[in-house]
Amino acid sequence: MTLPRAVSLLPWRIVPLVFLGGLLLFGAFNGLLPITDPVESTYALTAKEMIESGDLLSPRIHGRFWYDKPALFYWLLILSFRLFGFTDFAARLPSACAGAAALAFSSWFYHRLYGSVRGALLLPGLLAGSLMFWAMSRMVLTDAVLAASISVALGCLCLHLRDRSPVLLGVAWLMAGVGVLDKGPVAIVVPAIVVALYALLRRDPGVLRRSISPSGVLVFLAVVLPWYGFMLHAHGTDFVNGFLGLNNLVRATVSEHPGDDRFTYYLWMVPASLLPWTLVAARALWTERKEGGHLFAVAWILGFVLFFTAMATKYPTYCLPAVFPALLLAARRIDRVYDDLPRLDAFLVGAPSVLLATALALAGLVFSPGRGRTSALLVAALLAGFLVVVRTGSARVALASIALATGSLTAVARVAPAYMHQRSAKGAAEQLPKGPAAVACAEEFATSAAYYSGQRMVELGVPDTGPWAGKYVMPHEPPESFFARTREVDAWVLASTPSGGRNFRSGPHGREFRPVFDDGIHSLFLRRAAPDGGAAEAVPR
Repeated sequence: MTLPRAVSLLPWRIVPLVFLGGLLLFGAFNGLLPITDPVESTYALTAKEMIESGDLLSPRIHGRFWYDKPALFYWLLILSFRLFGFTDFAARLPSACAGAAALAFSSWFYHRLYGSVRGALLLPGLLAGSLMFWAMSRMVLTDAVLAASISVALGCLCLHLRDRSPVLLGVAWLMAGVGVLDKGPVAIVVPAIVVALYALLRRDPGVLRRSISPSGVLVFLAVVLPWYGFMLHAHGTDFVNGFLGLNNLVRATVSEHPGDDRFTYYLWMVPASLLPWTLVAARALWTERKEGGHLFAVAWILGFVLFFTAMATKYPTYCLPAVFPALLLAARRIDRVYDDLPRLDAFLVGAPSVLLATALALAGLVFSPGRGRTSALLVAALLAGFLVVVRTGSARVALASIALATGSLTAVARVAPAYMHQRSAKGAAEQLPKGPAAVACAEEFATSAAYYSGQRMVELGVPDTGPWAGKYVMPHEPPESFFARTREVDAWVLASTPSGGRNFRSGPHGREFRPVFDDGIHSLFLRRAAPDGGAAEAVPR
């Protein structure tokens, strides 16, 4: 069986359609998803403060300069905020656009590499239906932009090494510069490792020479140097120590989460990030070994796994750049045997997508029994359609599985807010006054509350003095100082964990406050200003 003639379009017509489809998929229900703590809210608040300060070059948060990441992702957020306001949809739009752009590039790249229109639709379908790629294309993180830029850079380099195209080589260096402007040196260091591994696997040192050109390097520097040069000139050693020192060298040598610093971390995390296509991708690593691009894809996967395994700090999101090459091989396998799909391949593609859809439906019921029922019914309808389609022939399993995976993920997205509200202080922030107020966080700082409310907040306690102290730039204040200086104004205390709320209520100052908000995770307490400057009245427990 072949794909319907209606979709057998010229590649240049497919690519924009793939982009628009990806944007719809990754943008669906984003306006319902609150900004979560601790990471998403940090990026959103930084972009918001850059707008409010009028300084669009130096990232800042809590009124202080902030050297955690370069400026590109903040610029994308600023542009989105300018267009759509400080909304949840606007905050998630840059990642959605990056994910859609990666899908569009994957369609063009596959056709350029293998000459197959069918595969040019299968690869973006697999990417869109993979759990990690779908999730990162919705989150307020730098990773979707990084993955898109690296995918274009390495994809164009792969084609250049085959076709000897100076234009493709220039684009590769250009996109490497974009990645460095989004995430930092990792966007050039890891691709360099990939190229070195590819040269080693091919036993061809000439690969290294053909990957470098003076014009390409100039393009890279033209992208990178203006902002980095400005930051070095404007902030000097503070920028060097904060960005290169803390957020690169310390991240590489000191684990931010020591429990995750294991050699085997990515050996199971990368396969998990490919769900539900893990099994067919693993099979394709062997079956597609004689296909063009196989060796480069293997070097691509190994380069990222080896580099991030060597780093002390490990995150699940670091798997994302390896998803593209793994699913490239999976798409090639399905494309080659599509018309006569073996039963084993049909099982490896179809069974995991059914399991994923079922798991997503059950998760929706757990986190949101109301909306979850509707989502579960939608998933059930998709499962029924899947079974009807696959009974007509194994050749349809791949398309049915992609439709099932992407449809289930989208259906469950509408119940995600029930879970995400547990990690966001948006509800509590809506209770805070619009004007200046005295607000403190007990035990754990809720950056999302500062983002949504616009309040300058302090964390009760003393700053951390460990190796990661420089990453947490929120203001701190001893509890006694905060409670003493706020006697004559309304004082608010936000606890972002159930235990934090209980501990505050049972503490020495808790009896002076009354609870005004509690969603089961976040709790907000208020002490009214004392009349005529007198002592604040105690509130019965």
